[in-house]
Amino acid sequence: MKQEFYDYLIGTGKRPSTANSYKSAINSISRNYSQRIGEKINIYEIQEQSEINGISQKYSLNGDYSKDGYKGRGAWRCAIARYSEFFANRGNDTINKTKQESTYEDNQIISTLGVKMCASPLNQILYGPPGTGKTYSTVNKALDILLGENHNPGINSIGKLKEKFGSQVEFVTFHQSFSYEDFVEGLKAKTDDGKLSYEVENGVFKQICENAENNGNNSLEELNKAIEKLKEQAAEEPLKLITSACKKPFTLTYNGNKAFYVKPEAGEYKNPVSIDSIIKLYKNPNIKNGGNGVHRKAYTISVIEYLKDNDFDLSNYQETIDKKPHVLIIDEINRGNISRIFGELITLIEPSKRAGESEVISVKLPYSKEDFSVPNNLYIIGTMNTADRS
Repeated sequence: MKQEFYDYLIGTGKRPSTANSYKSAINSISRNYSQRIGEKINIYEIQEQSEINGISQKYSLNGDYSKDGYKGRGAWRCAIARYSEFFANRGNDTINKTKQESTYEDNQIISTLGVKMCASPLNQILYGPPGTGKTYSTVNKALDILLGENHNPGINSIGKLKEKFGSQVEFVTFHQSFSYEDFVEGLKAKTDDGKLSYEVENGVFKQICENAENNGNNSLEELNKAIEKLKEQAAEEPLKLITSACKKPFTLTYNGNKAFYVKPEAGEYKNPVSIDSIIKLYKNPNIKNGGNGVHRKAYTISVIEYLKDNDFDLSNYQETIDKKPHVLIIDEINRGNISRIFGELITLIEPSKRAGESEVISVKLPYSKEDFSVPNNLYIIGTMNTADRS
């Protein structure tokens, strides 16, 4: 059982040192728990899920033994939670392990679960040999998350999943040339009237994180609708606006992509006002101009005021969030260079390190210079081909 647990941890992307630490932590918990109850217990030998769950609860954040192993900074809590969920899913795999000569890895698709004890784990990987239905199984896993375990089957492909849930679902396939810039964010060159500029463009991971953070917020839904309406108007003909502070007239246009363009009446060139900047300033009017804040703040303020004062049904921002679950499916996760793709964000996907959790971690992204954390309503499902050693 120890080796199976270790293999499971490696399959989730844990480093060998971390997997060994978790494996050893279970031994330490066994000794500690034995002392607590006055009876010798080896957790690796327990065969009842309810008993393992009970022990896990004892060492949870608010459990009776939560202070034990404190020097490990929660390592015990994380280790026993991982082990409990690993044990629970050993028999619930796509391939039934019945052949005597088959190995654990070759005959099972393992759902690897995150630290948080919940119906659906935040992070999981399905792994097994080719042709065992890993990618197909991700659809059912995603439906469990989005609709609950008693969902009515009828969606059997990634395409249909995307069609129904839209921005709540993203799908990406890793490969050897896939990069941080593809996954998180990067610079993209753009030309407008012969003028070259570089804009930060979200990758699939950052985009779904933003979707997960904003979806369900009534104010942001109002803003998104207003922006779509403004796009239509500004694409048809230039709109005439005035800066709120200095009362300087300018025109606003839109020609696709992720930014409006402003041109001062006395100016020669157009400059972008990104939709991301509009959203950021709408949420936080005190955000600074330039640097890590928003660029062209005076124009951005004017756009927001225009949306509020005209027939766009936009009110002041209120934090009224009922977060919807979002799912990122990563196919062939082992084919990519994980450290190069995730970069500094690899730690942030751990359940205890996500936004809203007690051990939340945020980092400053290298291109946008934005503070970034992973929302706790984003679920990551990966697939890994055990026959591919690339």
